[in-house]
Amino acid sequence: MPLAHTARRLLPALAVALLFPSPGRAQTWLGGTSGNWNLAANWSGGTLPTSSRNTAIVFSGTPANASTTQNIANPFTLNSITVNSVTVTPSVGGSALTFQSTTGGTLPSVTNNSLAGFVINSQVILADTLTVGGTGSFNLNGTVSGSGGLTKTGAGEVFLGGVLSYTGPTTISQGTLTFQSSAAPTGDVLNNAVLKFGLSTNINYAGTISGSGSVLMTGGNVTLGGVSSYSGGTNLSGGFLTITSDAALGNSSGALTLSGGTLMHTAASSFTVARSVIISGSGATILVNNAVGELILSGSLSGSAQLLKTSVGSVAA
Repeated sequence: MPLAHTARRLLPALAVALLFPSPGRAQTWLGGTSGNWNLAANWSGGTLPTSSRNTAIVFSGTPANASTTQNIANPFTLNSITVNSVTVTPSVGGSALTFQSTTGGTLPSVTNNSLAGFVINSQVILADTLTVGGTGSFNLNGTVSGSGGLTKTGAGEVFLGGVLSYTGPTTISQGTLTFQSSAAPTGDVLNNAVLKFGLSTNINYAGTISGSGSVLMTGGNVTLGGVSSYSGGTNLSGGFLTITSDAALGNSSGALTLSGGTLMHTAASSFTVARSVIISGSGATILVNNAVGELILSGSLSGSAQLLKTSVGSVAA
């Protein structure tokens, strides 16, 4: 075959390869030497992973050093981290991680299918929407920033423990997404599973929560100030929950269950909670912290636990 003809046939394929390179080979952490990412001996094949939107990182087995430090690049760009059946809890600290879609358009992801859990302590930058899922738990303790969003899938629970300044949407499709930092997302939340506030610090969330899911409050001091439409109900089992209107509790078809903690009304005016209220567990406290304010419970009131009213305002049922 003439050389010129062969070149004409290869050029289109070469152009495609340059424009759309194949995803990078998955690199498995071995950790036999230390916890440092920048040592080739710690990786499968003795090769360092490349900071690239096509890079995939895998944790599996029983690495000798499961507590790792990302010190290859700042930030280190990658597409995914997958945790398979490990017997220890892997963690990533050190310099920042940027999660980005592959050149072929595959969205970034963190998937933990191990009962041992997984932890990222590094700053995380979302260049695109990050999917976090799997059957195991995942703690994201670092600051989460960037223009991308966050989507929760899988049965496991994901804990967000750092400052959240990312500007993309937050979607909960499966499992539980728990905010336990001093900052909630800046945008709205589409909740079709469980959104949990398990905080030890104050938080004021003025965004909108929509979807078929429920909201669970287990600790801390949280103010819900948005006009929400989620329909799965609200369960207060610990901490202090302040509401500025009934709309903060979502659609009126969703019940308010008080099984612990304190429901607070601090506005200078009265408003009505027009939904079913269920008193269960260890009971709860309602605090109306304004002499001219009144909290009116106009829906059905049921349950056998104790409901205690404190402070200067009044409660009507």
